[in-house]
Amino acid sequence: MLGVLRAAFGDVAVLATKELALVLDLGEQAHRAGPDLGGVAERVARLIAVEVGALVDVAQEQLAAILEVRILDMVPRPSRNPDLQGRIFGSSVAAWWGYHYDEFLSEPKPREAVTIYEIFTGEQPHAQALYSYRWQPQTDPSGVLHQTYDYPGVPVAAETIRRRHGVLDGVRIPLRPHFGVIGVAPREPGLVDSVPPAYFGGNLDNWRLGKGAAVYLPVSVPEALLSVGDPHAAQGDGELSGTAIECSMTGTFRVVLHKK
Repeated sequence: MLGVLRAAFGDVAVLATKELALVLDLGEQAHRAGPDLGGVAERVARLIAVEVGALVDVAQEQLAAILEVRILDMVPRPSRNPDLQGRIFGSSVAAWWGYHYDEFLSEPKPREAVTIYEIFTGEQPHAQALYSYRWQPQTDPSGVLHQTYDYPGVPVAAETIRRRHGVLDGVRIPLRPHFGVIGVAPREPGLVDSVPPAYFGGNLDNWRLGKGAAVYLPVSVPEALLSVGDPHAAQGDGELSGTAIECSMTGTFRVVLHKK
């Protein structure tokens, strides 16, 4: 289940998710605090734990308006493991739906490979591979067996994989922090495929959607339901392997409603 925070323009909200935390500064058109935020000290909302992504009800009243989403800042979030305090990590998958699955030079083929990176945010921000491993079938907490990486967030039992060190040795990948998903609710009823982007935004996977960028989205349904997630540390022009370097992020946003 996704958590939904109802907020008016001008409110500041912190949303914590499995993949990222969002700090939302909801715009200049502040008239009143939403019912969930009124009277909160320093206008910071309660912390809401959700599984993947975050939805924000922008509390607008008119359809046919344009929602401007400004990305003011993005910061990779450190690990919460006390043994890894202060260190930041990301991962990428050469997945069955990507172009690398059948193209590895060595056997066995086809195969999926996961690469774990450490993220460095100093003067020359970059990612550096720590190790990789071949995907092995994993059983999730519900007892479902995953022969391939078919569902994000499947726990990997360490004893089932063999770590391969020395991968991408000496290679530093420059960071391009950005959000892969920024979108509002589509006008169509029923199930809508979330993989391809559309007029409402969605799974844009564009590395240019980082700090300093802005996205303009049409409001097609009451309350708009802005959704932001899928944070990436780095990506080229698309996810050729199947994913980017996925990395938890804290984002600061300003959301402005342009009424027609």
